[in-house]
Amino acid sequence: MLLPAFARAKAHVESAICANNLKQIGIAFKTWALDHNGQFPFNVSTNSGGTLELCAPNPDGSDRNTALHFMVMSNEMSTPFILTCPAVRNYSSSGNPPAYAVNFQHLQPANVTYLLHTGSAVNPSNPAAVLAVCPACGNVLLVDGSVQRGPGVRSRPAPFAPNQPLKLERR
Repeated sequence: MLLPAFARAKAHVESAICANNLKQIGIAFKTWALDHNGQFPFNVSTNSGGTLELCAPNPDGSDRNTALHFMVMSNEMSTPFILTCPAVRNYSSSGNPPAYAVNFQHLQPANVTYLLHTGSAVNPSNPAAVLAVCPACGNVLLVDGSVQRGPGVRSRPAPFAPNQPLKLERR
């Protein structure tokens, strides 16, 4: 009788931690942009310290080289632990907890669970653009730094489906 209530409470806590992680990531992007003429790393050439030439967009708008984009911003982030959602272990095929990077020097794609959206339209002058998405919780980080809830977060986190339109709710 109590197990479903505990499961819902755990999902809610994991979603809250995920939202906090995304907010910290949003602050890191804004801080990085302040030092680079208002641009995010994926919109700045590698010659100027960015990752523009390393962008590899997927059809859903996310980037395959997310870890590389975050590595460039290591000075703006306190720890690589914020790049892993705690709810991912519930949705991984292996059932193992997410892999955390010890530090940014050892950051690998397996250590990043958030889907980062890149491109010229994702910039500080477009505050409503999606910057990152959590595939486990459905939380969405917008360029303005707000984190919004995606589908299915209220009762139980649901995997984010990139081909379905997002129904967002401000937190």
